[in-house]
Amino acid sequence: MSGAHRATAWLLAGWMLFSGVSAAPLEEIQARLSEAETLLAQWQFEPARRIAERLFAEHPDLPAVQWLAGWVKFHYSEHAAALDLMERAAAAFGPDFSDPRLELVRASARLSRGWISQRSPDGRVMVWHAPGVDEVLAPELFDCVRRTLEVVGADLGHQASTPVLVEILPDRQALADATGLPLSDIEGSGTIAVSKYNRLLITSPRSTLTGYSWADTVSHELVHRIVSERTFNRTPIWLHEALARFQDTRWRAGEPLYRAGLSPADESALAAALRQEQLIPFERMHPSMAFLPTPEAARLAFAEVYTVTQFLLERGGYPGLRRLLDEIGRGRSDWEGMQAAFGLDAQSFPRAWLEWLRRQKFVERSGEVALETARSSGPERRFEGGPLLVRDFFHLGQLLDARQRPRAAAVEYRKAADQAGPRHAAAGMLLEKLGRALARIERADEAQRALEHSLEREPLSVEARRTLGEILLPREPYLAWLHLREAARINPLHPGVARGLLRASEALAQNDDRRMDWNELRLRYRRALALLARAGIGEGDAERATPAPAQASAFLRINSVPWAEVWLDFRDTGLTTPVLELAVAPGRHVVTLVPECGPPEVVMVSLSAGERAVIARELCRAEERDGGE
Repeated sequence: MSGAHRATAWLLAGWMLFSGVSAAPLEEIQARLSEAETLLAQWQFEPARRIAERLFAEHPDLPAVQWLAGWVKFHYSEHAAALDLMERAAAAFGPDFSDPRLELVRASARLSRGWISQRSPDGRVMVWHAPGVDEVLAPELFDCVRRTLEVVGADLGHQASTPVLVEILPDRQALADATGLPLSDIEGSGTIAVSKYNRLLITSPRSTLTGYSWADTVSHELVHRIVSERTFNRTPIWLHEALARFQDTRWRAGEPLYRAGLSPADESALAAALRQEQLIPFERMHPSMAFLPTPEAARLAFAEVYTVTQFLLERGGYPGLRRLLDEIGRGRSDWEGMQAAFGLDAQSFPRAWLEWLRRQKFVERSGEVALETARSSGPERRFEGGPLLVRDFFHLGQLLDARQRPRAAAVEYRKAADQAGPRHAAAGMLLEKLGRALARIERADEAQRALEHSLEREPLSVEARRTLGEILLPREPYLAWLHLREAARINPLHPGVARGLLRASEALAQNDDRRMDWNELRLRYRRALALLARAGIGEGDAERATPAPAQASAFLRINSVPWAEVWLDFRDTGLTTPVLELAVAPGRHVVTLVPECGPPEVVMVSLSAGERAVIARELCRAEERDGGE
């Protein structure tokens, strides 16, 4: 029990004595209150709820019981009811009463006002979100949770309690308010979701502009919940993250496009840190990855702990992992459990893991940035450590792209990709640019090859998957649908992805394909497009975001420090600053600059025919932009 909880418990006891509750019932009530608080801390939520329900039935007017009932309801996303009960109790305790949990409940009640809920068809998942486009996430989220419960439950030997409660929050500020974590730590580490208070709290993909691997993130947070329940919340954070990071894609195992293992970027970061002896110590991961100083440090830490689970599985398989969790659940320390399950202790485990790690053949890419300088980020970092010609060819390709000359742009992108080589950090991006340019001039076979090679290096590229899906659609609609589904698991609010999924499902239904219920999926994708259109990011956006031909155009010159991706009217232009001339249709436009060092910056412009405007911005805080120097 925390200090605040302990102080609250003493205050509750004092209030009950003052109210005339006799000593014997007081001791019994206090014992049951303490038991419920302990169960909540151990992630045993159903037993805690049963105690609160019985106590409230017997003593509905006792503020101590009202407080507990409200705190339990908070864990079940009943925020308005929780706030009412806890504020009643706080008022009865008097003006000197203080407990930080009350502010947490107030913040959640405020955030959730007006939310709607959806329940999965099997009743095992409840999701809450603001009305609007976040509804699009629900069907895939239901499937992700169901499959994670089945696959990870079998792997780790625990069937989690249901329903699983998920809240989709509008942005990182809301995540900070709902969890009590400092916003600076959330932004500094790149934290996007948290498993806390019996709920999976995830940030909506709409807050990130380009999306993120939200479906795997839901699975990741659910693994945390499974581990916490199974071990009574006794598992240390390094082991928690090791299991969650390794298991968070297992729900997709067996799918045609599934690829296990670290991404090329994570593998490269780990290889570089191992070579430079800059691994993140396990103790720095406590009490949360959210407190690591940079997204790059968090990425490295997650890569490290992924390999911890790989190492343990090679040594003892899932039976070994289940034995380890059994021991921790019985109250033994992590190292006592490790000794019992794998024959390793606090001294021998790090040595054995590092020896194993050094035997792995990790590929380190060229053009990466050292961890301590990673804050000076921007698209230009991808060309560090490589030939200057790579950058020159790339920027020439961008200029030609902006002037609607995709054939010439493709030539320059190919030169850049050839000059960089397959192991350059920018190779995936360069091949994506090449593939998209080739697709625009209808060289489909070449475009397909370039995009497939791009995805081998950058598997989370939405635009590469969307373009590849469009190329494949006429001849291989099922493979097209698979790639578009992967894109939707990153950015489900991309209208081009939703339209592609609808077209693929219509083609497969017409072909009488039996692998999925295409009629049900058609309805889902039509609903998604309707929601996107209602939010102003529907059918017309692709046309609005396409630069206008030179005649009857207006023109933008765009620059930023550091360089940033350029989005026009909610669509990725494929360009990064500096953009010397971007032709757009006359009228009102939304220009978004997306640096790697901080949040996007949105600029509204209105242009008349023939008008030229300049956008120049300093992005990110100076310490982020300049590496904290």
